[in-house]
Amino acid sequence: MRVANIPPPMSLYQADLEATPVDIAISPSGTRIVALQQVGVDLIKWSLKPITDPQVNHKIAAVNGPETFRQVSFIGENTICLLGDNKSGQSVLRCLSLGASGSVQQDGLYVLQSSSVCTFRSAGDGGSLFFQEQNGNVIRYNAADQMQSPVCKLPVVCPWMEAIAMEGNVCFVHVLTVPLLTPERL
Repeated sequence: MRVANIPPPMSLYQADLEATPVDIAISPSGTRIVALQQVGVDLIKWSLKPITDPQVNHKIAAVNGPETFRQVSFIGENTICLLGDNKSGQSVLRCLSLGASGSVQQDGLYVLQSSSVCTFRSAGDGGSLFFQEQNGNVIRYNAADQMQSPVCKLPVVCPWMEAIAMEGNVCFVHVLTVPLLTPERL
């Protein structure tokens, strides 16, 4: 992104997707972008050194089953996680393990113990995801053993949460939305 200074809505490069994304995530290296859509997941490979046009692998996984997914995140470079709900209202997590070519090698669907998960993020390459429930509880989910453990409780539900791993510890940065008092002022 440091290569050019182009204001929105213009762009330096474009990736042609079949549908509008519901959510996107960028891998830790910045060379892979995953786009969650209502009917599938697209993987975009983009080399920054040397800079090349983005290559889109359309529908590496379909998401038109009984689950509805709303968020996507990377765990490391080769695992994509989708957060959603099943028809009975339970929060579900779908993990896709990718091969070197970007094809799905392993696909797992897990029902979470927490039924009211609203946001999630990964932190580093440790294989953990952090969920925030509707009541503000933050829960660590270890993808390897599918175990959940409470971490903390935030004072309010945040529409955006970041989990950052620093020397084995996890720090949370949460963003609150502030309603506008008038249309032109904060």
